[in-house]
Amino acid sequence: ELNKMKVIVATCFESNEERAGFVSEACKSRGYDVEVLTSDFSHIRKKKRDSFPDDFIALNTRPYNKNLSIQRMASHARFAKDLFAEIEKRNPDLIWLMAPANSLIKEAKAYKKKHPKTKLIIDIIDMWPESLPISINKNLLPFKIWKNRRKNNIDCCDLLVTECDLYQDILEDEYNGKMETIRWARDNRAMKSDLVLPDDRLSLVYIGSINNIIDVDRIAKIISDIDMPVLLHVI
Repeated sequence: ELNKMKVIVATCFESNEERAGFVSEACKSRGYDVEVLTSDFSHIRKKKRDSFPDDFIALNTRPYNKNLSIQRMASHARFAKDLFAEIEKRNPDLIWLMAPANSLIKEAKAYKKKHPKTKLIIDIIDMWPESLPISINKNLLPFKIWKNRRKNNIDCCDLLVTECDLYQDILEDEYNGKMETIRWARDNRAMKSDLVLPDDRLSLVYIGSINNIIDVDRIAKIISDIDMPVLLHVI
């Protein structure tokens, strides 16, 4: 039997694990040997996790309490080093790396320099610090350092994948290689096809975070001016 291609899929956030699972299944369907490496820390709940998707390998991760903190940056930097130490042991043919954290890209460049024949795909799930919902000037030095961990190292990959076309427009100044958009997949088995909207009210849906960049008062005013009952779903 010929040696199978060895693939590592890696992320440091549980919110990316559904996408990691789809990538893993796609690789397995081609006969590849696949391992998915993730974190044992929940960024959303800010505590250690006790359950993981089947066949995922969770790496010990330093906890942190705040989204914007030195503690978080140190945690991501440590995770990135530990992740690539694990990848070094496995010597894969292909790495599918989901970013952020930007520290992962910095460590990926060092690994790629040492292992130039290993194919590296970087999958940009979000843009840090550009998309952070904060009003602080993102040109300040700490944010520049944060951004540069991506900007100065992203040229190491063989393919740059983004989850939307907008990210490619932003990354044109950083990366001149091949880019592809692979939108976030969903399991069609979970979809209902018998949706019926009511005639006696208007249903509106807001999808996203409720944070400081959302004008809740204006949304409420617009809804209150609608001359019929309104049901607002927040997802």
